[in-house]
Amino acid sequence: MIEIDTKRRMEIIDITYEVESKLKDNASHEGGFSSGLCLVYSMHTTTGLIVNEADGALIEDILDILEKIVPREQAISMIEVTAMLMHICGPH
Repeated sequence: MIEIDTKRRMEIIDITYEVESKLKDNASHEGGFSSGLCLVYSMHTTTGLIVNEADGALIEDILDILEKIVPREQAISMIEVTAMLMHICGPH
């Protein structure tokens, strides 16, 4: 298990090193492995996991959109949330 302590209301924490370290530890105990799956999940309801590059501008964009989706003082509609996510994610 990896435990992460947060400091702010919203923040993005890169856990790549912690996950890689756990995989290496497990590989040494299991006699090594060359392929497989790694399941990463959160046991907390207000945590989100994103698999993406740790690009500074992207992180700022994600934090900005989260602040708009879940502002401290006012709620916004699902239509506005969808429009903001489409702007960040772009068409597929």
